[in-house]
Amino acid sequence: MNLATLRVEGPDESLGQLKELLGLYPDVEWRAGERRRNGSVRESSGFNATVADEETAGDMTARVHDFLNRCTRAQVSFPWRGIQGEIDVGFDVGSSERFAGGFRLSPTYIQAWAKCGLSLVTTAYPASDG
Repeated sequence: MNLATLRVEGPDESLGQLKELLGLYPDVEWRAGERRRNGSVRESSGFNATVADEETAGDMTARVHDFLNRCTRAQVSFPWRGIQGEIDVGFDVGSSERFAGGFRLSPTYIQAWAKCGLSLVTTAYPASDG
């Protein structure tokens, strides 16, 4: 698994504009004032959208770079119209196929990421061989 998820929060109107502008299809959406599973109340609206779900880390990195370029072409740089954003890059580790995991960020890629103003989160998921 090599997964990259865009996670954004902000004003409802701006979130709708962002989805349309970037052609995003949220996996999960929430509204300000809704209760979370733990009982706390969400302070802002937001959504998660898959940016990449690829077999290899290299392919995932390429898809994320494509997304960053799409943001640049659309002149979307976070914070954008009150929206804060991050991309969570996740991969599985601990299997006989991939005991340790990682991904490479070139200077060009890092510049594209910084230009978009998105935070980077990395998450390693335990894998099983069975």
